[in-house]
Amino acid sequence: MIDDDKLLGHYWLEHGRDIIDFSTGDWHGDMIPETAINLNPDDPSDVGPIQWDVEPPDYFWLTSKEVRPIRGKPVPPLGRPYYTGWAGPPPSFWSTGLEEAETALDWKALAEHFRLCCLLYDLKERMLEVV
Repeated sequence: MIDDDKLLGHYWLEHGRDIIDFSTGDWHGDMIPETAINLNPDDPSDVGPIQWDVEPPDYFWLTSKEVRPIRGKPVPPLGRPYYTGWAGPPPSFWSTGLEEAETALDWKALAEHFRLCCLLYDLKERMLEVV
């Protein structure tokens, strides 16, 4: 949780054996210094702006096997994502019940977001075949 009981998080879609994540194309815009949380040059725990060693793709659409953590490697190799779900102590809002969090989300808007992302990236792939 961060300021004003807002959740800083990440969501993706799991469909069959696929992991579909349309947020990766937004990471550059989300990680600019102007939108960073609590940037403080005097704070040694503040690592500053992101420096990309591998450019994030527009989206990930991978099989769950491709994003499963590698045994003995807690950090993925560069360019490979791990999708593991939640790890660590539960956030404070879980103590009030997941039902409350589930009803607070606009599921229709999330579904529409994914539908539009599928259309957008399907169109981009079809255009790449033409060019």
